[in-house]
Amino acid sequence: MLAKQIINLEQVLKDNYLRKVDVAVFSRDGSCDSVYLRYGHVVGNYKRGHQMKYDGKIVRIVAQGLGNVSKQFALYKWTIGSGLATALFSFSLDGNVNLGTYDSDNDASFSEINLNKYDIISCRALAAGTAVIDPIVWVIVIYD
Repeated sequence: MLAKQIINLEQVLKDNYLRKVDVAVFSRDGSCDSVYLRYGHVVGNYKRGHQMKYDGKIVRIVAQGLGNVSKQFALYKWTIGSGLATALFSFSLDGNVNLGTYDSDNDASFSEINLNKYDIISCRALAAGTAVIDPIVWVIVIYD
């Protein structure tokens, strides 16, 4: 009986706390220009990326990259069964000479982005500017 209660408590904790936050990490080795970043080991495209487990929202984006510090990136959303991906938000790395960074906490134009269960989030280095080296983008999601 006690074992069953512990298992039930563990499930309640998982359902109410552990599933609430997720961090999607997009990256790509080497020089990147006008390409989707990888999600884990998966080669990126708009149909491959972080899939939402529940309804939720993007609450923060943090990024960095070497080289072209003004490189622009965009987050996209693709809903299974729909056509092309929808652009959600674009941002640029700051003007630091060797390591460009971005943090949505310092960007007044950023507001939380609502997403639905099963939506797929992807990230792309846009064509504007010269290539960025070894970019990495962290997207923090909170589930409803």
